Amino acid sequence: MIALALTLVWFVTIGIAGHKVLRARLAGPVLDRFAFYYLLGLALNGITLFTLGVLGITLAAGAFVAVFTVALLIVVTPSKRFDAAPTPRYPVIPTIIFFIPFIAIAADAMWVPLRDYDGRAFWVLKAKAIVHEERIDGPFFQGGTSVNLHSEYPLLMPLNAATVMKIMGDPDDRRIRWMYLLAALALCLAVRAQIRDHFGAPAGAWCAAVLPWLPQISTELEGGAMSAFSDVPLAAFIAAAFATLLRRAEGWERLTGIWLAGLVLLKNDGTMIAAVIAVIAMVLELRSEYRRIRFLFPLAVPPLFAAALLAVWRSRVPFEHGKDYGRLIQDLPSRWPGFFDASCALLAHAADWNQWGAFWIVVLIATVITLIRRRSAESVAAVTLMAGILLPYIVAYTVTDWDLAELAGKSANRLLTHVLSPAMFIIAAAVWPRMTSKKQSELLDLESGVLITPADVAALEHAKKLDHLSPEEYLQFLLTFSASHPPGREIPPRHEPFRL
Repeated sequence: MIALALTLVWFVTIGIAGHKVLRARLAGPVLDRFAFYYLLGLALNGITLFTLGVLGITLAAGAFVAVFTVALLIVVTPSKRFDAAPTPRYPVIPTIIFFIPFIAIAADAMWVPLRDYDGRAFWVLKAKAIVHEERIDGPFFQGGTSVNLHSEYPLLMPLNAATVMKIMGDPDDRRIRWMYLLAALALCLAVRAQIRDHFGAPAGAWCAAVLPWLPQISTELEGGAMSAFSDVPLAAFIAAAFATLLRRAEGWERLTGIWLAGLVLLKNDGTMIAAVIAVIAMVLELRSEYRRIRFLFPLAVPPLFAAALLAVWRSRVPFEHGKDYGRLIQDLPSRWPGFFDASCALLAHAADWNQWGAFWIVVLIATVITLIRRRSAESVAAVTLMAGILLPYIVAYTVTDWDLAELAGKSANRLLTHVLSPAMFIIAAAVWPRMTSKKQSELLDLESGVLITPADVAALEHAKKLDHLSPEEYLQFLLTFSASHPPGREIPPRHEPFRL
């Protein structure tokens, strides 16, 4: 339990500090904000330590403590406070359904250590080497003390695991099991928040309640909530980035840039995913009425900086026991006929009832409905993100020289985990309508006799352009604005209810 408390306090504190420095706006219940703080803490802690390691600074206990101390000083420093937005209330029943699997997994985590072979042999072993050598390019990473399997793997999660081990003074991997469980919880909460923003609290609660009941998340030893693979943290970062860019509240581009940098340093495929999300963010922003170009700098600089650091570090580490997909992709023209077989291999695992139930069948139906209706740019962006992530995986299956059935058996379910966030958004888009003007009118309480004139509407539109308010924050602004008008003035019949 000490390790759980340390993990929570350490990464949430760093996340809150980063949130204050980035001057980004996060809204919603405490648990929803916890998800983003925790994931932001994982990203910033890993990025900072990786930067120190590339610069040749010894990663002794003092370095870890210094990072936390700076974060703590930032947290206690007074700063700008955002006006509180309305806090949605989630229905009780789906909330209870949501927490039942996590309670069971937490009880298991109190007694049972990590037991996935690949996670402990690859990711945890790198964390233990960092704790022992206090470097990210020491003898272990040079292949001098042990076989460094997949030497090119990025080190964000091993650095975070090394943080817990170093501060606890114990390299036992039982100390880090909570870090992965909390990442799975943050994934589900981030999905709940992104759906809440667009389809309401009930939709977010029911969609999030489904995720922890999927066997791939709750019981799978390889790639699940209690394994040391980086697939669940990767899916959580994708969910956080997607929720942030869809919401586009104040500071969204700075926050999304950190998520993308975290993706680059999380897994090999994180760079590709970060590029897909960046393109979607640029298209959504340039298609909006604001069309700001200056958002590109804070969005693009962090992931480019992370990619440069990764390239420098890889130049110092021998490449061993990995696949050079940059070279293999050159064979794609000759291997193109195998694309259909690779697609079928991935789809076969998506239809595995023991791992996913009917989840991906529902996603497929919802995708067809979403594309036919084209309800919003956000739902189309979710389809694009899911396709943009899965297509490169299918191409990798196509060009690899491994046995396709064996490779898909070991990786397909983990890769499908990466697209849970856009998949859930697509389901919500097909089942629940977006917040309607009728609902917004109820929130605005237009029947109170407050007149909103055309001049008021123009002023509010101007404020929205300046502040990039979310729908809930925009409604709160309207409520505050209308409260300042004298009561008793009726809206003329010729005026339609104000539509956002």
